[in-house]
This record gives sequence, structure tokens and C-alpha cells, in this order.
Amino acid sequence: MVQPVSLVQTAKAMEELVNHGTAHGKLAFWNACLSARNRLERNVEQALIMREYVNRPLPLDRDVLKSRLKPILGRTLDALYEIERLWNAGIIHFNTGTTIEEQEAWRVSMSSVIPGMGYKTVSFALHIYAPNTCHLLTIDCWHIRRLGEMYGPISPKTYVAYEKRLRLDIQELQWQEGGNYPPIVYAACLWQRERQVHSQQGEDYPSHAGLSCYVD
Repeated sequence: MVQPVSLVQTAKAMEELVNHGTAHGKLAFWNACLSARNRLERNVEQALIMREYVNRPLPLDRDVLKSRLKPILGRTLDALYEIERLWNAGIIHFNTGTTIEEQEAWRVSMSSVIPGMGYKTVSFALHIYAPNTCHLLTIDCWHIRRLGEMYGPISPKTYVAYEKRLRLDIQELQWQEGGNYPPIVYAACLWQRERQVHSQQGEDYPSHAGLSCYVD
């Protein structure tokens, strides 16, 4: 019988996101954008390719990047180029503030200007960029399943409602198992435990190191 992943294991996996170097916001947005309808393992493979373009422009011929990232949805490819344009123009950023309310306002702003990125992927971008201070939660199919809801397109209002329910589960997990971890560690632990139950995942937490946006 598979043992549920522990908070200690989860915290170590989240620490992998903070490598040596400096966090690069454009890469965080790219990596989160690529997470949509994607397996973690494939997300990591694509993120490592995008890392090569942190300090140089994306190929003018989009088919070049498409061939490297395939399979990739056309709208996701378009979003990667739009992120580059918006980042270079200073329109998107990580001036998120430190409170839940400030970060929620930032999420609304970013999701309104980045085509193809909604509350989930923008939240995940901050998770990647600043895991130790991120208050936003990434609500994906696994969290929705564990909340007993049907997975599908959800409105911002419903997303926030799910997020509030997950915060209560985080409080319960912290009360039961202790620790003084950032919110995303508890959320990530619940996420992996749900994956273990339904997909026979192993006892280790899957590495997120490849999603790091830290660059030398």
C-alpha cells in the first residue's frame, strides 16, 4: 500500500523551485502557461526548452518553436509569444504585493491581459516565481476532484469559491500534521495525495525542479 506523501517530502520538492540565481518572471509565466492541459513530466520537458529563450527572443518562425515543444496547442503557442511581448513592454510583472487581497488583485489584472491564461495558470506562475510568499492556490483537476466537483471550465467566481474551500482544508491539514510551511506546501501535499489515490503514484513527491524560473 502506497504511503501518503508527507509534508516534509512536499516541502523539499517545493524548495527545488528556488535554485541559485535570480527568478525570471517571463519564464515563470511561460512555464505556468505550458501547464494547461499538460502532464507534469511534459511540462518540465517544455520548461527546460523555454529556459533557453530567457535572454534571447523566441524564434521568428513559430514553427521552429512548435516543433521543439510538440505536442502543443496552437493557442498555447500563441500565448507564449504574447507573454514575451507583454513582458518586454512592461505590461505584465510580479509586483504582487504581500497580502492575499493584493495578490488576488494582481491575478485579476494579469489574467485580463494575457490571452490563454486564467486564474489557475496565473496563480501557478506566482507559485513558480515566489513559492515561499505565494498566497494564491492553483486549483487544477486533482483539487477539483478531491473537492467532489466535476472538472471543466470554471468562472473566476467559482475558482475563488474553490480556493476558499481549499484554504479550509489547508488549515485542517496544518492542525492535524503541524509544521509552519507556506500555504502552497499544504496545497501541494493534498494535491499529490489525491494523485496517489487515483493514479497509483509512488510514495515520492514528483520533482518540480525543471519548472524553476531561477536563472544564473
